[in-house]
Amino acid sequence: EAEASAEDDDSAAAATKSRKKKAPDTAGGAAKKARADGEKSAPTCWVRTPKGVEPPKYLKKLQSKSMKTKTFLAKAGELEVEVFGNVVGGVPREFSSGNKGWYCGGKILIKVGKTKLWAQCGLNITVMGSKEWKD
Repeated sequence: EAEASAEDDDSAAAATKSRKKKAPDTAGGAAKKARADGEKSAPTCWVRTPKGVEPPKYLKKLQSKSMKTKTFLAKAGELEVEVFGNVVGGVPREFSSGNKGWYCGGKILIKVGKTKLWAQCGLNITVMGSKEWKD
């Protein structure tokens, strides 16, 4: 994780905004891309929340004052996720960006057909609005 100055972050963010279109906010997964024939392709990733709950609008603003950093780090608990039969885990942390969340990753063993392969797994979970939490 490379560190950059706030000025670099602002200019990079501005450049990114001018190049990228914002994808619609959906709990169902990635936005569907339009094909040349006008049909939409199936999403390549998705999230299933409990009972299909959709995230509220203005999530970052809603959560920006909901907790203190030290409370999150003390009470969040470890993350454990099963990926193709491998267990990947991590502890709550503060990223160099100031956001809070979890990171875990490493080499995992996967099976494709009858062949066993090693793959690199990385999972980053960032709590929206956590950059604004006070220490």
